[in-house]
Amino acid sequence: MNSLQDYLLQMSPSITSAFEPEFRSRLVSMAEEEKAYLQLGERLLEFSRFNEAVAAFQEAEKRGEKSEELYFGLGGALLNAGKLKEAASAFQKAVDVNPSKPDGYFYLANALDDLGESTKAIEAAESALKLDPNFAEARMALAFIHFRMGNKEALEREYRLLEMTDRELALRVKSLL
Repeated sequence: MNSLQDYLLQMSPSITSAFEPEFRSRLVSMAEEEKAYLQLGERLLEFSRFNEAVAAFQEAEKRGEKSEELYFGLGGALLNAGKLKEAASAFQKAVDVNPSKPDGYFYLANALDDLGESTKAIEAAESALKLDPNFAEARMALAFIHFRMGNKEALEREYRLLEMTDRELALRVKSLL
C-alpha cells in the first residue's frame, strides 16, 4: 500500500461510502499523509472498525506522526480490539510525548488495571492526580483499583476525596463500601 488513496480504494464499499465526498477529498489531498492516516484512524474508530483504525494509526506513526492524539487514538483502538498490552504501550507513548497532561496517565492506568497490573495502575492514576487533583475520573479509577485489591482504607479515602469534587461519581464509589 503506497498511499492513502490506495488504502481508501481497498476498503470495503460500506466504509468508503460512509466518508462524505468532501472528507475523502480532503484526506487524499492533504500535504502530510501521516496527518491523513491519523484522521482516517479517528474516522474508522467512529465506525467501530478497530483493527482498520489500528492499521491507519500505525501507518501514521510509521510515516512520522508522533503526537499524543495519535497515541490516544491508537490506544483506544487497540483497547477495543482486545489488545490490552499494546494499548498500554500506546498510552505510555502518549505520556512520553506529553508528560504534563493527566489524560495520558488516566488512560494508561485503566489499561494497566485491565492487564491486572494494579501497582503500576495506581502509580499512573496517582500521576494523573498530581497533575490535576480534581480529575474526578482518575480518582474514581483509583478507587476501583483499590476496591479490586481489597484495600478498603484506600477506597474510603478516595471516596471522601471524590465526594468533594464530583458527587455523582462519588455515589458510584460509595456503592462499593
